[in-house]
Amino acid sequence: MRTSSAGINVNLVGADQASHTLKIRNRQLKGIYLNTWAPSTLDGDLPLTDFYEEAGNNNYAQDPKTAELAVTQRGVDGDARLDVFRELLGYSNEQSYFIPLYVPANNFAVDKALDWTQRADGLYDFSATGMNK
Repeated sequence: MRTSSAGINVNLVGADQASHTLKIRNRQLKGIYLNTWAPSTLDGDLPLTDFYEEAGNNNYAQDPKTAELAVTQRGVDGDARLDVFRELLGYSNEQSYFIPLYVPANNFAVDKALDWTQRADGLYDFSATGMNK
C-alpha cells in the first residue's frame, strides 16, 4: 500500500492482460482500476457495444440507460446517430463511468520513399507498401 502526495492510499496490483480481462468480465474488480482499449474499427458501434451494452466486455456500470442508447444508435444514421452518441457519452461523463487518463501516442518514422499512411485506428498495416516482398 502506498500513500500518494495527495494523501490517497493506493494498492498497485499488476496482472497480465488475459487475467485482467477475465476479472473485468466476471465483475471481480472493486474500486478504481486502469485498463487500456482501442477499437479495431472506425465506427462507434464497437466501442458503444463493448462499454455500454448489458453483455459488453467492458460494461462496468451496467446502466440500463446507456445500454438502451447503445442499441438505439444502430437504428438511426447521420445527425440522428451523432445525437445519440452525444447523449450517451454526455450521460456517461456525468456519471463518471470512464475517466480517460491519457491516450498513448504511437511514434514512428518512415523513409520518404515509402508510400505509407498511418491507419486511423493506430494499428500498423504495411501490406500495401511493397515492403512485404
